[in-house]
Parts: sequence; structure tokens; C-alpha cells
Amino acid sequence: MGTGLSAATLYGGALRTAISSSHVISVITARWLTFVPSGPGLDVTLPDPTDARIDEGMHAFIIANAGSDSFDLKDDLGATLETLAAAEAAECYVVLGVWISVKRNTFNVT
Repeated sequence: MGTGLSAATLYGGALRTAISSSHVISVITARWLTFVPSGPGLDVTLPDPTDARIDEGMHAFIIANAGSDSFDLKDDLGATLETLAAAEAAECYVVLGVWISVKRNTFNVT
């Protein structure tokens, strides 16, 4: 394409999906992910932040909860970054090789 951007920067889009078990996000998944958990106790896990396809400081996901049950957002090592209740979302970025998240409340994600 000649843009000077890496392939990781060019991935994008949005995806809304129901989950009935814990879910692991792929590096090439859409950037805005809306999950509808079918029950309590589910996890959504971010990919390995050291994957060569991820640009530090650039690769971000927005993870939103459009269901009525909360779910835990975890890093690639299984540490909980956020617990997202109904209508909550988090922005996730790679900084110094690790995931950080910023929780956003009351998104209109339904």
C-alpha cells in the first residue's frame, strides 16, 4: 500500500458476538469488540502483546459489554485488567510490552 503503516495498524472494524465460554482475542480481530455474555463467570483474554504484528502504543482494542452479565477482561498471562459490567467498555493499549486498559462507563452498546 505504500503507507508506511504496519499490517497491525491496518486491521480494524467492529465485531459483535455472543459468548457462552471464555474467549481469546486474535491479534487480527476487529478493533471494536462488543461481547454479549450468556452468563456469569466468563473471561475475555487479550492476545500476546509481544506479537510482532502489534505496534506498541498503536494497537488498541475497545472491548464493550452489551449483555446483562459482567465478564473479566484479562491480559495474555491471565491477570484481570477490568471487570466489565453491563454497558461498560475498556480501551486497551500496549505500553512497554504489556497491556494497559482504561475503563469507560455507560457506553451505549446495546
